[in-house]
Amino acid sequence: MIPPSIRFDRIEVSNILDMNYVGINDVLLNWSPLMAESNTSVIVGYFMNWVAIQKDGRAQNASPTIVRSILRRVVDKTMVSILT
Repeated sequence: MIPPSIRFDRIEVSNILDMNYVGINDVLLNWSPLMAESNTSVIVGYFMNWVAIQKDGRAQNASPTIVRSILRRVVDKTMVSILT
């Protein structure tokens, strides 16, 4: 059991970000409480099955709608301002 006072700057979650494993929402829900309150804390993982869900596996081929949606979520979650 991890004591409640322990917090981490980096947590590596491997490919459990894939929806057929745990998924992004559940990874963030369960691991984010263990993150240190720092601008540099990060959860690191990868999408092993990206090729199966993204046309030819290239992020640049994602539709503009998907890219806007993802960027909006990042901005909303991190309170980052984007200069337009």
